[in-house]
Amino acid sequence: MQLPVIVLGVLLLDGAAAQATQVQWSGDRLTVNAVNASLRALVEDVAQRAGIVVTGIDRLAGGRSIQIRDASLYEGLKVLLQGVNFVIVTKGQVTYLQIHSMSEIAPVTSGSAIHIAGLTDRVVVDEAGSSVSSALDPPDEKPKVEQPQEQNQEKQEKEETEAEAELEEAEQQLAELETLAQDEKVAAVQVVDAVQSSHATVRRRALQLLGARPPSPETIDQIAAAFTDDDMNVVLTASDVLAGISDELAIRALERQLDTGQGELVQFAALRSLALRAEIASLPAIRRVAREGYPANRGFAERLVIALEERAKVAPKSKG
Repeated sequence: MQLPVIVLGVLLLDGAAAQATQVQWSGDRLTVNAVNASLRALVEDVAQRAGIVVTGIDRLAGGRSIQIRDASLYEGLKVLLQGVNFVIVTKGQVTYLQIHSMSEIAPVTSGSAIHIAGLTDRVVVDEAGSSVSSALDPPDEKPKVEQPQEQNQEKQEKEETEAEAELEEAEQQLAELETLAQDEKVAAVQVVDAVQSSHATVRRRALQLLGARPPSPETIDQIAAAFTDDDMNVVLTASDVLAGISDELAIRALERQLDTGQGELVQFAALRSLALRAEIASLPAIRRVAREGYPANRGFAERLVIALEERAKVAPKSKG
């Protein structure tokens, strides 16, 4: 099987810059070759050729120099939309792409992060179907049951109508949230309300906005509470956000989430945050997880302890 080849460069558009663009959609595979091309124009072209429904395209800005060869629609869009907050939903035979903002949140991981397979390489995936019952086990696949053609068509029409209604509601909530984000005088509690939204993409954006505000015990506890969310993308977003808050309050909140009584997924998310932070000060709490934590998390904790102990050995030398 041929793997997609993807090369990405992000450029600011110059009015005098030459543009060369080629978009192909064949056999459900996407090929894009573009130089200094408008990101909005590229997405519009892909959407038209692949037959997807796009909302919020006016929020796209800037340009791309990019090569995508023989990629799936999702893989191609994921690379094309780097730096964009978006969600993809497929209902029946129709794919919906919802764009709600250009990302203002820098990646949490850096050269100082500790990378542990199965822990820190779990990343947010902007697509539907991310609900989880466990941080470690994929959802069970249900066998497909063939339905009569009329029932299939009726079901498809119903799913498409529901998807359009869901996207419209989420779009409205996101627009309201972005308006709140632009007003520094707006109390954090108004953003916190959005963390309770029925739409995962709204909850994720609310968490990002809370993380961008000056830290307080209330906002940090609210972000940590999202570790219990039933959508894995929301859990990982909360983990990323807390990993990026340098305040001591965030460290103490993460250590509280390591308590076995909080649940396996919560403990997993807290370990992940501490690994991304490379938090040496939390070694005693992480050692307890290695000894007494959930079986699925002990291995992660053991590897994190080893890595942090190595960091601790060289830390004094670095300071000197």
